[in-house]
Amino acid sequence: MSASAWLFGESEWAFRVPSAIVGSFTGLAAFFMGRRFLPPHFNLAFVATIVFLPSMIEISQTARMYVFFVTCNIWFAACLFRWERDARFLSLFFALCVWLLSLHFHSLAIFAAPLFFFPGLSQKSRSQLIQGGVAFGVSMACFYIYEEWISSKYPGPGEKAPRIVDTEVSTSAIDVLLSGNNLLVPATLALAVAFSIFLIARVVRKNGLEAAPPVAFIGSGLLAMTVL
Repeated sequence: MSASAWLFGESEWAFRVPSAIVGSFTGLAAFFMGRRFLPPHFNLAFVATIVFLPSMIEISQTARMYVFFVTCNIWFAACLFRWERDARFLSLFFALCVWLLSLHFHSLAIFAAPLFFFPGLSQKSRSQLIQGGVAFGVSMACFYIYEEWISSKYPGPGEKAPRIVDTEVSTSAIDVLLSGNNLLVPATLALAVAFSIFLIARVVRKNGLEAAPPVAFIGSGLLAMTVL
């Protein structure tokens, strides 16, 4: 954002354009992440859900760190699954670097760190499990160091924090949901419900009732992602 403001001048457009650029790569990252678990058709539906998610569209237009954080987390998973396939140390190093970048944007990245153990467990590889454990230890150490550094920039127990005047007007969740561009939320919710019903009906007709639960779980995930 600083580089954009330096290059284009201080304007609303200059502060928003980095989020739009990074947000456009989120779908590509979701494709590489989703193909680890999903067949092509379901992966396409997953990518479309990520791309057209109302919250993703919103954060891709705002000059805040959320779109960078989400995109880095997805790329981290994609890099980690690449390391699972090729077992190369360089792939693990790239995954760790992307995770550190994600940590820079938000400390919640620590909840993605246990994924370092996934390749070793899924491949039943002792070497990958040990390397993943080392990467997890490095990520935990970096997390605590970063948290200490961030905490040092805030007022201590004996200092007074500046007073913040709350100027926000409280509105109900229904008002927010049904106002302005937020009509996109119920529209996307209805689309997710219709798509889930279509998937369940098609899979059940082709493969029988035993195939319905996995598709129902995928549909529930789509609904949850839409609501969130």
